[in-house]
This record gives sequence, C-alpha cells and structure tokens, in this order.
Amino acid sequence: MTVHIALTCHALLVTAGRSATSALNVVTSNSNMGFGSLAAGHHSMSAFRSCTNCTCWDPHNSKQHSSWYKLSSASFQLFCFPAAAALPPPCCCRCNCPQVATAAVPVATPMDANEADPSGDATVTPAVGASCPTPAYTQPPRGKPAPALDTLGPQLINLATRGTVQIRGLNWFGFNVDMGMVDGLWAGGSDATTDFSTIVYELRQLGYNAVRLPFAHNFLAKTNVWDLNKDCTQLSQSQMRSRLMDPQDSAAYSRKILPSNVSPMGNPAGKCNSYLPKRNNRDRLLFAVQQFVAQGMYVILDYQPQGLEQHAYNLNQFVTAWADLWKAVTCLPNFYTDIAGRVLVDVMNEPDSMGIRWEASGDRPGAEQLYLATADALYRITPNKMLFMFEGTGQNMIGLNWGNGFVTDKNLINSRGLSNPTSFFEQAVMRPWVKKAVISPHLYP
Repeated sequence: MTVHIALTCHALLVTAGRSATSALNVVTSNSNMGFGSLAAGHHSMSAFRSCTNCTCWDPHNSKQHSSWYKLSSASFQLFCFPAAAALPPPCCCRCNCPQVATAAVPVATPMDANEADPSGDATVTPAVGASCPTPAYTQPPRGKPAPALDTLGPQLINLATRGTVQIRGLNWFGFNVDMGMVDGLWAGGSDATTDFSTIVYELRQLGYNAVRLPFAHNFLAKTNVWDLNKDCTQLSQSQMRSRLMDPQDSAAYSRKILPSNVSPMGNPAGKCNSYLPKRNNRDRLLFAVQQFVAQGMYVILDYQPQGLEQHAYNLNQFVTAWADLWKAVTCLPNFYTDIAGRVLVDVMNEPDSMGIRWEASGDRPGAEQLYLATADALYRITPNKMLFMFEGTGQNMIGLNWGNGFVTDKNLINSRGLSNPTSFFEQAVMRPWVKKAVISPHLYP
C-alpha cells in the first residue's frame, strides 16, 4: 500500500534576519569505497521558503504540547518539508507553501504499542512489526557484529563508546550486473575460493571490516537464481593459515590456531554454497548482508544503475524501490539487535553516469530531489538506524571524477557552468537525519 505524502511546513522559530546553522558530516575518500580522511563542514541557512496562513503547534508553551496558534510569516521564516519528515521541535506548522517534489512511499506497519524498542532508544518508535514475512532461507548464525556506527563531527564513531572507528573496506560486485550474487563463487576448487561463508570469514581475518555491495533494483527481483551449488574441497587448518598469513610470518605462527568462523554455514560433504537462498536475488542480498554483519563487518548498500535501469529518472519509482528494499532489510529477524547501525545506504553511485545533475531537468529529478526524498522515506521507516552516503555530480567538466561534484564556490560554478549542490546542503542540514549523513566524494590516488 502507498500513500502520497501531504505537504506541511515546519517552522524553525527563526526570526527575520537570523539564520540557523547545523553540521553536515563530510567524508573524503581515496577510493571508490567512499571513506578515508575526514573533514567537517558547516553550512548556514539564511533563506527559507515563504509560507502563509500558518497554524502552528508550540511544544514549549505552558499547555504542555497542546497549543495551536496562528503564526505570521512576517515575523518568522518557514521551511517546507513533506509531512513524512519527522522533524524535531521547536515547532511544527501547517501552511500554504510553494509546491516541492514529493513521492509515493510504502507505509510501514507500526509495531504493537506495547512492544519495546529492542535498541533501547526510547526516542525511536520502530516501524517494522508483525507484517514482516518469515524469511524463506536458513538464517546464518548471529556471530559477532561490529559496534553500531554514529557520526561525531568529521568522524565515524562507535555508537556506544563514542570512540573513533577506522574503516578498512573493499568492493564486491555482482548484484549490479545480473549475477544475483557476489561474483566469483562459480570458481570451484577449494572452499576458500568458492564458498561464500568461508570467503567472508577469510576477508574478516585479513583485517577488512567493511564491504560495499553494488546492486540494481531490477536484478534483485529475479527468481531464476544462479545455481552456485558447486563441488569443492575443504582446506585444512594449515592450508587456510597459509592463505591468511604472510609467508614470512607463517613459520613463526605455525602452531597458532586460527580464530574460528563465528558464523559458519553447513554444506554437504564436497559441496559449497548449498545454503544460499533460492527464491530470488533479493533474498541473496539480504543473506549476504547478514553474513557480513555476523563476521563483524559493516555493509554499504550501493545503488549502481550505470545505465542498466531508469529508476533515477522517476522520483516516485526511485524512492519506492529504495523504501521496499530497506523495509526488507528491517524485516530481518536480527535487524534491531545486529544490523541497525551497521548498514550504510549509498543512495546512488555516480549520478553522472546517468546524466543526472544536482538540479532537476524537465520532468527528471535531480540528485537533490532523489537524495532528500529517499533519505526522508527511509529515515521514517527506521529513524537513526542507518547512515546515508551522498555522492556528488555535475562537475566533471573541471577534471573532477564522477561522484566528486561538491564544489559550492559561486564564482567557479557560474564561470564554468557547474551543477550547484548548495540547495541540497541547505535543505539537508535541516533534516532530522543530518547527523547520519556522510558526504562521499570519489577521490582516487
């Protein structure tokens, strides 16, 4: 079921002539992973949409959150948001505002009113409940998930301890090119080169703690899954040790026992990948997310159409597809205990590849509309339970890589005809999810 988001306005209680400021996390990277050196950015909000005939609710008045009153737009400046954007106080308003882009998004079924939030965050009302279907595949063992992530200024941090988290990641393609699974599992030979669960274990032992999984929506819907149930042999402890250790160190640790696989999947003798979901490719992506998280790794879900599908040209279709996928992620039985805070949503990889600039063009949305509407929709499903990654666009004419278009200098933008991300930043810093946002330009050494 879908509903069309109604437009309301949320007053910022900013008097005329004053502006609000907020921090947006800015992450630069030296690889396509989107992580690396960190720098903080602050963007000032000085111009808002003018709205009239506003009726506002003031949570700070003496009537304890119940007073509605008329607000003059001559005294206050207002900023328009879809009603689905759950903005925090100081106040909320219903106004007549200029139209902005909206999208139809799935309605999440709330949990029972008596059911507590397993995360322990009393400020969050879980959006996923009994409507979630029973998984159609064997769940991997829980393993040892990494700490949930948060941001603090320019840093990614451990949500619980507030300590800095260093990301060491890699990319594993497959879901974005109609393979329906990560690539390479067809290789055969040993379990170390063929069995998915074993390979994930090896990656973690090699020191990686994050993986980017590129995908395209159309391929996830396919039910004719690739048969990856392969013949293979199981390596011995010493053989596995030789794969995971530098040969110069191997002798010194010849008697060292490797850490056990905390989330192993069983296979019949001489077989690999027999446990992979067989219903559709989306189940396989969900299973992959669970396996990586169980091994203590963070997962970046990276939407990568690369001209293979047209979702990005239709705001409704784009937002709905992302919301459907995220609802499936949140329906996983271990979402709140293990997955929340360990998955990053890379809303769109390199919009330049689809000819998308920051601004809308004709009836096609721009990156600004795609990013804001998608983050609004997903945040409403599970507030504060994911991080968002946003890539730049529309500035490769000055030698920048695809995905690296975040220049906001007015003179340079005007003189070189660059796409302008300023409006995106101005709106993003006012969103409730801004502290869960990571700016991810693509920088290469």
